[in-house]
Amino acid sequence: PTPNLKKIITPAQRVQELLTQEFTEQDPSGYERNANELYNAFRKKNERYIGLLAKEFEMRKAASKYAKAKTAETGDLDIGKIFKYQIDDNIFKRVMKVPKGKSHGLVLLLDRSGSMSDNLAASYEQILIFAMFCRKVNIPFTAYGFGNNYGVRQIDYPHTEVGECFNKSIGDLDLDTVYLREMINSKMGNAEFSKSVKNILCLIDSWTNGYRYSRRGEYFSRPVSDSLSNTPLTEALIACQPLLNDFRKQNNLDIVNLCVVHDGDADDTGRY
Repeated sequence: PTPNLKKIITPAQRVQELLTQEFTEQDPSGYERNANELYNAFRKKNERYIGLLAKEFEMRKAASKYAKAKTAETGDLDIGKIFKYQIDDNIFKRVMKVPKGKSHGLVLLLDRSGSMSDNLAASYEQILIFAMFCRKVNIPFTAYGFGNNYGVRQIDYPHTEVGECFNKSIGDLDLDTVYLREMINSKMGNAEFSKSVKNILCLIDSWTNGYRYSRRGEYFSRPVSDSLSNTPLTEALIACQPLLNDFRKQNNLDIVNLCVVHDGDADDTGRY
């Protein structure tokens, strides 16, 4: 089946807008302060590790480039070797040619099914580490949470008919609904990126402390827009095919890696 991405993807701007709205409503006077505290704690915990990831990536990239380096004659005479011309024809200057490294991109998919609830805080943290690593080494990236919660889709697009996520013909695999909610990407400006990181850290706080849909004490509670669902992993992967192609073209990339953070098998897809 052909995925209808307009019915599947919620852009990061809308996802972040909902998170800001819900966290602000929970704590109008303390949201910014608490988000900044979570951000500082995250950086203190992970900044050195992200720096090591970036350093290792740059070292491997450089090693790969120089392993393919070639020495070539330039055609220009080497003045220091001219006196050898009668006994040695190697009197030309040489140059080291280092091939340009391949450009990389990363697309992240986070399983937002009910069985992930105990691991969701750590999984969001892993997504943020990936995102900040990519930001540091200038790798284009985008991160989506996938699920099929109908209520969340209604929050993303109120007063809009949901419609089919896949255009199907007779004989096609009959796939169910799937939604890809973009959380963060490399095209964000610095202010928007920092804001998105802080909102995701507030989500981590809400899942860490287990509070659901109501403000309790000093912790954030889980927003309704972050409700969980089943595991439409097969649908998410098929929806990603045109998304990956577009991502590669838009960023002029040689290699695009897809990383799925999930906890097991997909829902059954056994109908045609």
